[in-house]
Amino acid sequence: MSKQSTIDRFFKVSSLFNQNSIQEKRIESKPIKEQSNKTKRVKKMKGLDLFFTVKPRNGESALLRNERLRKQLIEEKKKIKEEEKARKKAIKEKQKLLQKKIEEEENEAARQELERQEKEFKIRKDGKGVEVCPGVFIGTQLTAMNLNWLQEMEVEGIVNCTKNITCYYNSQLNENFKPEDYQGITNKEYLRIPIDDDGIIPIDSYFDQTYSFVEKIRNKGKSVLFHCKYGKSRSASLLTFYLLKKYQITVNAAKELFKKACWTIEINNHFYVTLKEYESLLLNNGQQKRRTRKVDDITPELSEKIENIVSEVMSSQKIRTASQKLQIVNNKVIEP
Repeated sequence: MSKQSTIDRFFKVSSLFNQNSIQEKRIESKPIKEQSNKTKRVKKMKGLDLFFTVKPRNGESALLRNERLRKQLIEEKKKIKEEEKARKKAIKEKQKLLQKKIEEEENEAARQELERQEKEFKIRKDGKGVEVCPGVFIGTQLTAMNLNWLQEMEVEGIVNCTKNITCYYNSQLNENFKPEDYQGITNKEYLRIPIDDDGIIPIDSYFDQTYSFVEKIRNKGKSVLFHCKYGKSRSASLLTFYLLKKYQITVNAAKELFKKACWTIEINNHFYVTLKEYESLLLNNGQQKRRTRKVDDITPELSEKIENIVSEVMSSQKIRTASQKLQIVNNKVIEP
């Protein structure tokens, strides 16, 4: 790839950050009569058309709850949008530095990282998550709001790693949601882990219940979503623990799995130290003692485990896609 094409590619990626604001300006500049029906619908939905299009059942109480739920999602989406502005600015600065590195060194690894960032940005922007190991996903608050995506990925268990983000789709935890208001929707099962990034509450006190919860949902053949605000530290830490225990791998190997799934994590120091201590116990058969082997490098054995997990994820995705296609065909046959 030439230097010029790489530069062109970079500016194309960077333009994604401003795409939404440009489109909004275009819509505002048009006379109201000239706006398409699709534009009017998107405006009416206030952006929720991306991930909340399930029709409520008839009935005054169901319609009222549905309206309250939509208002709740819209208000929280506004807050997220404001916070995202600052984060996007920081991402732009990082991409500028990365582009400079490409121009100076023509570094293939840097180009691959730019492609990975492009893919991750789209995933986060669409309010979706990524599958890190078979049936286990990580995402953001937006992902937890995205009922369409949760249904598509067959997510029935959600690990909410925050103190105050709403458990949206359980009627006992959110009065604005009733599963009977919607066709084919059931209550999601939640595990709330009430932690902050300050490290005051030891994260390892939640290790056992997190592992048990995930295994219970997976044994039913359903998927699990880990999320916090941005899916970078709290939820990433607990999912890293799960990966260590489930697959007997190291923290660095777990980080490699996140990277292959196109998801950036930034585990804070408090959680990282706790995970490294657990890693040490794991490698020394439960004994707290001096490390007997170097664990910072990805050994051939760990590389093989990583590739096997990635292969299992791909198989899981193919099976899920085939199942969805079959369901669509069956629905068409049932229709009169």
